[in-house]
Amino acid sequence: MKQEVNPIKKKTNYTASFISGGCAGMAAKFLIAPFDRVKILFQTTARPFSFQAGVKEALFVYKGEGLRGLWRGNLVTMLRIFPYSATQFVVFDYFQPVFQKPGSTRFQRNFANFVAGSLAGIAATIVTYPTEFLRTRMAMQRDVIIYQSLGDAIKKIHIKEGSKAFFRGIFPSFVGVIPYKGTGFLMFHLLKDSLKQRYPELVTIKTFDFVFGAIAGLIAQLATYPFDTIRKKMQAEAVLLERGEITSKKSFTGWSKHILAKEGKVGLYKGVTMNVVKGPIASGTAFTVKNLLHQTLDKKF
Repeated sequence: MKQEVNPIKKKTNYTASFISGGCAGMAAKFLIAPFDRVKILFQTTARPFSFQAGVKEALFVYKGEGLRGLWRGNLVTMLRIFPYSATQFVVFDYFQPVFQKPGSTRFQRNFANFVAGSLAGIAATIVTYPTEFLRTRMAMQRDVIIYQSLGDAIKKIHIKEGSKAFFRGIFPSFVGVIPYKGTGFLMFHLLKDSLKQRYPELVTIKTFDFVFGAIAGLIAQLATYPFDTIRKKMQAEAVLLERGEITSKKSFTGWSKHILAKEGKVGLYKGVTMNVVKGPIASGTAFTVKNLLHQTLDKKF
């Protein structure tokens, strides 16, 4: 008997997936870099956040550092995001057909997308975490610039804090990335599959990739945002100690209790309104660019 071939796996082109995934991440992150800079400035301090305060902070950075200031630390992001996004999409494209067999029920397909998305997020985090750490340290600088360049940051952190510091906060990253990436990929493919079943003639319109990606990104970010806040605090810890804003290092649980005690539940969601704007833009852009570029590259590799 002829063995049935999984149509998803048969069509997978990992070279195209890697390149398109990396470029998709870079495009998305470049667009939202100013939002990220402002968000990090609030997440790493005790100052209350509001959308109005965010706009004022952006203007403060612009006046003090110029337009380039809104992209401070973005070089690190670009160095990080290509391998991160590329790894993420390649791992997802590999594991999706592993878990999603021909004839799977709708529940099984959704579960496969969630698991494959979670594994994709874990793999990408492991590969690129030190650059995410460096991005936070450089972007959180406001009144006093400690790190003059990427090389300067690596040197100073290594001397003062040791090599382990570059992985500070990776635990909440793992805790957060599983539901975040799992939910993101699940929602995108769930919405796209629903459109394909009801209106198959519309599924090739790339506008829907942006819309579905935006919705998926919004839902995923709202569900996992507190983990991002705690991770940023852990990454910024050494600088916060120098500033005197905290008196000792804290664990994941310790930071959770500290934020709740000092700022309440709202502290865990500080800057979330900024993410309501930037999250959908980033996610929608990433899925759209990835799928468009993948189709083009698939014919060349």
